[in-house]
Amino acid sequence: MCCILCNTICLFLPSPEDTHRGHSASQESDLNLLYWGGGGCEVEADLVCGKCVVLCAEDIEGEKDDWFLNEADRFYFYEAYDSADKSFSDPPPRARAAGNKGKVSVLWPCALGHAV
Repeated sequence: MCCILCNTICLFLPSPEDTHRGHSASQESDLNLLYWGGGGCEVEADLVCGKCVVLCAEDIEGEKDDWFLNEADRFYFYEAYDSADKSFSDPPPRARAAGNKGKVSVLWPCALGHAV
């Protein structure tokens, strides 16, 4: 799970195990994979622990593995997930437009895996 923080509003970016496929999806997926979408919530600024980078997979320059090795806490998405109908789709245009060339700076809430 990852949350993009804008003031105190965050966007939930589910990881494979956060989808309807459950824990088995995480065993079959890249550890750095997230999905666009999944709802939002409010988070107090003092709950933020650190920062990571999320990028649309199409915007990663060069080899994906090299990109991960350049810095810690890098994640990517190439699909959106709709938990209501348990479906995957192309991410919306705003997902690619977020930040610089699709790059999104992300702040980690301390309560990962917990309702915030």
